[in-house]
Amino acid sequence: MSEVRHDPVTGRQVIIAQDRANRPHAFVSDPPLLDDGDCPFCVGRESNTPRAIAEYAPPRPSAAEPWWIRVVPNKYPAVRELNGVAAASPTCTSTAKVNEIDRRRINGHAFFTAEAALGSHEVIIESPRHVVSVTELDESVMRTLFHVYRDRLTSLRTAGQLAYAMAFKNVRPAAGASLAHSHSQLLATPFVPPQVELELSHSQAYFADHGQCVFCELLRSECRGGVRIVAESANFVAWCPFASRCPYEVWIAPKQHACRYESTDSARLDELAALVQQLVGRLEAVHPQAAYNYLLHTAPINESRELPYYHWHIELLPRLIKFAGFEWGSGCYINPIPPETAAEQLRA
Repeated sequence: MSEVRHDPVTGRQVIIAQDRANRPHAFVSDPPLLDDGDCPFCVGRESNTPRAIAEYAPPRPSAAEPWWIRVVPNKYPAVRELNGVAAASPTCTSTAKVNEIDRRRINGHAFFTAEAALGSHEVIIESPRHVVSVTELDESVMRTLFHVYRDRLTSLRTAGQLAYAMAFKNVRPAAGASLAHSHSQLLATPFVPPQVELELSHSQAYFADHGQCVFCELLRSECRGGVRIVAESANFVAWCPFASRCPYEVWIAPKQHACRYESTDSARLDELAALVQQLVGRLEAVHPQAAYNYLLHTAPINESRELPYYHWHIELLPRLIKFAGFEWGSGCYINPIPPETAAEQLRA
């Protein structure tokens, strides 16, 4: 039987329609990206990318492994760097601020407005070797990757010119990847994106009404019930949300309240990296070659206060189904796999 579920964090409505999993071709298959033998992210082809913003080297660099992770400006950025200078650089001298970005009228009409898309768009190349999945990364490299996210967010916060920065990962074509080589991106904007704003506003309203962080309450409830818990470590919990938007959606959050990812200490980041690597491995065991996105939601980088109502988290979103007319027209998702079933399969 189908049912409408309400997400406690955003108020979003999702239809859980289990019978739709029996439709022909209910799940999409994603053919792998074809490698042309000239991947710009592989070792020895560093000149094919813009000059590195940062490099993270192994303890004993070699010709085959001179670096573990490279951070480079995106060659095809979605936003323009402030005054042509990387906003992530601590030495950035641009005086443009988020609140100084002027809107302009289109053809003199106040109904249509626009402003310059200023920001920062980085690519985080996760291995000198041509690997596709984070499950292929050495544990030490995976740990370093989650330290890189912290470093880049901290750098953007220090620059003090933008409002929000999101680290995210697209894997395989159905999830938006244009290159197979394992990489993440970090995109910073002069505004807080609508989806994050929705989380912030609903969380703040819940805190005003109940005096509690909605995420903390949610974690306590999920851990008591256990049916949607996928995995747990000393400091983190992974679960399939009650109102999951797509099959096998997983959220990962710290057990202890924290609004800002970049405040997480190194030991906890190492623990988180191992958990995320494990979760991706479980997803790929259930659905080999699954396309997915994961993304990091954290407090805005232009917010200096500690937010007692917001909780940073990672969302893992497998791309096993296609959103069609109803989803686009209504903003309401239809999920054919109940999260309880998904969690049970991911635990196996």
